[in-house]
Amino acid sequence: ETYADDITEHKIIPCPYPFRIEDRQSPSEKTIGLICAFGQTSTGLRSDVQNACRNIKHHLPILADKLSGGRQRYLELLNQSFVAVDAWGGGDCTVRRNEAIINSVALCAQRWGIIEPFSFKDEKNIIYYNTVDEFIEKMDFYLSNLDKLIEIGNNGYEHALKYHTTEKRIEYIFDVINEKIKWE
Repeated sequence: ETYADDITEHKIIPCPYPFRIEDRQSPSEKTIGLICAFGQTSTGLRSDVQNACRNIKHHLPILADKLSGGRQRYLELLNQSFVAVDAWGGGDCTVRRNEAIINSVALCAQRWGIIEPFSFKDEKNIIYYNTVDEFIEKMDFYLSNLDKLIEIGNNGYEHALKYHTTEKRIEYIFDVINEKIKWE
């Protein structure tokens, strides 16, 4: 994880882990409004966001607890969801973010403090929040506008394919080495 100071003071180049194409599931019918399933809730906003999810009222189910059945079950439920929630874990970036976006699921994510090449754009291909109140406000709006969630999910997937797959991350590394991309 690279912060702005790391670039300017230490010349560290940002290179978050890529999105794995092999995590993409076969599309399935969207029957879950929102999925919020963290492996642990002891860091950052995770506990507060998960509690907020439990209080969201919507005509589709809201999943806001630890899930049983392992990673494959999580991916199946994720793929049935209109929107997934992410919050910082041990660091800013999480695999959960990548799994949602690579499956064309809209992602509502706590805004990163780290630098990401080819960043996602709020409310175009990701939904960012900084506080629990902002998260609740955005989920109230988007869960009433499921078509916008589908659009953001599709846009996120396209953006990931264009800039964030393993292949694209390797191209980025070579572009940095060959000085086609410069971080100052």
